[in-house]
Amino acid sequence: MATITQTEIKHPDLHLDALDNLWFQVSGTLCNIACNHCFISCSPTNHSYEIMSLEQVKRYLDESIEMGVKEYYFTGGEPFINKELPEILELTLTYGPATVLSNGMLITEKRAKRLQKIEV
Repeated sequence: MATITQTEIKHPDLHLDALDNLWFQVSGTLCNIACNHCFISCSPTNHSYEIMSLEQVKRYLDESIEMGVKEYYFTGGEPFINKELPEILELTLTYGPATVLSNGMLITEKRAKRLQKIEV
């Protein structure tokens, strides 16, 4: 039986010059529903990760500029569980385009109107 030595193992040569996308789990692992297909088991009772504050997001946004980030994504759990989400989005849009991945169930008329007021 042949043995493989460390020098014989080939690894891909990968150089990362920039980070194109930055994903924020702004509601931690909290979600208003518990989907069987959720790959990180988000649910109303999953407190594995904490909700991110506006200040935490801002620190990462500031760092993201040096990394070359071009767009931002917000997920969770359910992002709209985070009460600061409108302010987080407003700030993020000054850095670049943003996408929110949501089940939409927590978007009330009041929240929709607040989101409409965000200038792009």
